[in-house]
Amino acid sequence: MTNRVLAGAAVIAVLLGVVALLALFLIANSGSAVPNAPITAQNPLAGTSSTPTAQGPPVSPEDVTLRTQDFGVWSYSATRSNGPLYASVNYKHDTVADLKAYAEANKALLPQVVKLGGIAEVTVNFALPVSEDWFSNWVRANHFQVDSAQGMGVFHVYGTADEPLTKDELANLMTNAGGVFGAYGSVDASYLAQLWADPDIFLVDVTPAWVRYDLAQAGIKEQLHGRVQIALPFGWMERMGIHNFTDLSIPTPQTTFEPIIGSPAPDEP
Repeated sequence: MTNRVLAGAAVIAVLLGVVALLALFLIANSGSAVPNAPITAQNPLAGTSSTPTAQGPPVSPEDVTLRTQDFGVWSYSATRSNGPLYASVNYKHDTVADLKAYAEANKALLPQVVKLGGIAEVTVNFALPVSEDWFSNWVRANHFQVDSAQGMGVFHVYGTADEPLTKDELANLMTNAGGVFGAYGSVDASYLAQLWADPDIFLVDVTPAWVRYDLAQAGIKEQLHGRVQIALPFGWMERMGIHNFTDLSIPTPQTTFEPIIGSPAPDEP
């Protein structure tokens, strides 16, 4: 009888030990979030959070989020989805003040990206749609490597640094739209300040370049699948009134553009 009591007590003690170890593990890994703080040129990594702020894609049960950062005005997340690693940037875009604050946050972050050197992944949003000739000349003057461009009423067209938009795509873009309003691509970091000084540009978005740097600093060396996903703000700018974002002369409004996320790869042949 005594042996049975002792054996039962031993089993209970082991179970209690397992529960205690599990509790300690959960406490050690819970961690308290760092309070959010506005992004500045001196403090580009102020605060962390896993709460999305804008237009990010949904996360399925199969997705595993490796890292999130929240800077108040904008945030990003890096998620492994069925194998590949994707990163997406979200930003507040509900008001004129939101979009202007996002532009200022990028302007504050730009010197940090310039210091990183090398080729920076960026997006560019013009204050007004520009013609194909203007865009082609601008690309060559700034040595901008075009991954894709967007125009009024057209989602994406593709090109290279030597030929930013093919002739066929240019014809389609200008026939069905009112010009180019933005582009996804990359540029030598030494040209970033020059781009920002251009009055025809509302936003030089350097967050994709910073996301790649931050992931590397966090020890996540895994290659991202494609570009950092992000929506150009022009569609929201148009809805709120382009005159709120530029002092340039505004032409007659064209077809409203519906914002989309990212710069998807061309269809396979």
